Amino acid sequence: MGQKDERRAWWNPGSKYNIRDDAGNVISGYINDKFHFINPKDWTGDYIMMRQEELYLMAAEAECRLGDEASAKADLMALMSVRDPEYTCEKTGTALGKTSNEETGSLLEEIINQRRIELWGEYGRLYDLKRLHQGFRRTLEQGWCVSSYRLANRPTDDPECYMWVFLIPQTEFDGNVNMTPEKDQNPTGDYK
Repeated sequence: MGQKDERRAWWNPGSKYNIRDDAGNVISGYINDKFHFINPKDWTGDYIMMRQEELYLMAAEAECRLGDEASAKADLMALMSVRDPEYTCEKTGTALGKTSNEETGSLLEEIINQRRIELWGEYGRLYDLKRLHQGFRRTLEQGWCVSSYRLANRPTDDPECYMWVFLIPQTEFDGNVNMTPEKDQNPTGDYK
């Protein structure tokens, strides 16, 4: 994000919604501070299903994939002009890396990155990774915590591995006499 990108304020270490220890120190790190409930005690407020910004990004991605880069950039700039007054984009192409952190410098990658920033905390990044057929790597060198390090030797960079398949919850088996975990559970393990 650019230094003047207004979305920087969405991750607010000083937010009243951060988790704090007994001494008042923030222990939750940066928390999403985009949307607030009218009354946090009873969770009243609007539930946002889709925003106009997402529509611009979807249109930009579709136009880019169809080879209409001028329209893709126009839609991207329609969003970015209100987010970062200094933003420019001269990128072209549709190349994506095998994993989400392998940068290609393409226009499509820029649109996906802006989507990731804009929709952070609203929409499942996992679904985008599956849709884009990209894997991911989380390592200590990238700044991920030690608990994430156990993923470093797992095939998360292969979106076709079984690690990407969610298990069917036990309550589904409990509520359906026609299903058994032995016969119907999704596969587990690393590889197909």
